[in-house]
Amino acid sequence: MGKPTGFLDYPREPIHDRPPEERVRDWKEMHLPIAEQTLREQGGRCMDCGVPFCHTGKLIGGMASGCPVHNFIPEWNDLVWRGNWKEAWIRLAKTNNFPEFTGRVCPAPCEGSCTVAIDLPAVNIKMIEEAIADRAFAEGWVVPNPPAVRTGKRVAIVGSGPAGLAAAAQINRAGHEVVVFERDDRVGGLLMYGIPNMKLDKKLVERRVRLMAEEGVRFVTGTEVGKDLPAAQLLRDFEAVVLCGGAINSPQTLQVSGVGNAAELEALGIAVVHDLAAVGENLQDHLEVYVQHESTQPVSMQPALKKWKRPYIGARWLFFRDGPGASNHFEAGGFARSNDEVAYPNLMFHFLPLAIRYDGSAPAAAHGYQVHVGPMYSDARGSVKIVSADPRTKPALRFNYLSTEQDRREWVEAIKVARSILDRPAFDPYNAGETSPGPAVQSEEEVLDWVARDAETALHPSCTCAMGSVVDPGTMRVHGLDGLRVVDASVFPFVPNGNIYAPVMMVAEKAADLIRENTPLEPIRAEFYRHAERTASR
Repeated sequence: MGKPTGFLDYPREPIHDRPPEERVRDWKEMHLPIAEQTLREQGGRCMDCGVPFCHTGKLIGGMASGCPVHNFIPEWNDLVWRGNWKEAWIRLAKTNNFPEFTGRVCPAPCEGSCTVAIDLPAVNIKMIEEAIADRAFAEGWVVPNPPAVRTGKRVAIVGSGPAGLAAAAQINRAGHEVVVFERDDRVGGLLMYGIPNMKLDKKLVERRVRLMAEEGVRFVTGTEVGKDLPAAQLLRDFEAVVLCGGAINSPQTLQVSGVGNAAELEALGIAVVHDLAAVGENLQDHLEVYVQHESTQPVSMQPALKKWKRPYIGARWLFFRDGPGASNHFEAGGFARSNDEVAYPNLMFHFLPLAIRYDGSAPAAAHGYQVHVGPMYSDARGSVKIVSADPRTKPALRFNYLSTEQDRREWVEAIKVARSILDRPAFDPYNAGETSPGPAVQSEEEVLDWVARDAETALHPSCTCAMGSVVDPGTMRVHGLDGLRVVDASVFPFVPNGNIYAPVMMVAEKAADLIRENTPLEPIRAEFYRHAERTASR
């Protein structure tokens, strides 16, 4: 620990941005470099906690906490404080393939997990990470480092977005020959086409791609697998193929390539490569509704919706990084049990100080608030089925929401619990009555009819190439196909009890170890709340 009182001695440094009147004249990055002494002081604010949460990358309450790639954050903060920049780079590069990207565009869950943030502003972890990476490139410390020995094995990566590039970098380091296929004209996916240049200069992406190419990774652009290049050819030419398309695109890719239910594929004129009926089955998701109340007091975000206030909100964010534009306003939430029979919480809540739909439509005219609620363990099962041999044709999605007795029962219970929470005495000073679904919706049939009309997906599709039925959990290979692996949310056997972002990253990290043939870590049996055990212990 560099300075025991650093978090008290030095305030958090605000982000240094170019003036807005200057930024609007070009497409260059908006951030300015920061003086070395200032960066060292920011590193000195790190407490080097006995149990640091910033790099844990754990799933807590259904959401990611800490750094998903397990950066050694306290270590390189201390090294920056001491001025040991090269050592700081070495520590950072041990866990992060692309710190020059994450230091600019990562949402920084590490800072949300920072212990200093309990009482003071969090340590400027993201700022320091960017500075370490930029200094490393400027000093010439980042050089091509091809593997000393090649294994003779070839691996194809389909897609060159962040996941594809990270997989390529890791597998190449293991000595395998890696070829990345990208359908667009340039490499980078989201990094190249999805993030504006003011946040991530494309020269940085191109620099990293050149570096990977010098290390031996081969990039093939303008090639869409399944259209320009038959998937069967990939399986012939490579020992392994890694698909990272997600719970909808991965089963679709397998099916149009001839892997799936043989009868269904033959009916579409697709030559069957492998009969695997479970591909595209077992589709699961989280569904949610909004229970809305009108407020008796003018304390909601409703006034911020007025069009004439938009310039003011934008200016507050641009110049001061505060105001209504500084938050998505889902700043409270929780989990609850829907009945006394379940052992642990099966409902998830998010609270919003506004009555409005997810897409910004149908805002309430008056002040209001709402909770988003839905069951996390629905037993409803759906499917993803292609309807054409053309990979450009969207597949048919059947979620089968509300199709089972358990799902319908838990939805009735979910609305009951949500209403119970919103009718607590703590809400009495604000509660002007329920506006949606409204007092007229009371019986089980009325609740289910309302859910069927009003519910929306929480955008957590998963489980369509499930481990066990489609993918071997010991290798992540598709059953019956030695060289093809699937690594995304589709491999879950069942949807996680919460948001799926962190579980997907955990699957990807585990899969990378399996592909590289690393010795697996021992499983951790984490304790969590179980109602029955707690009751028995009283």
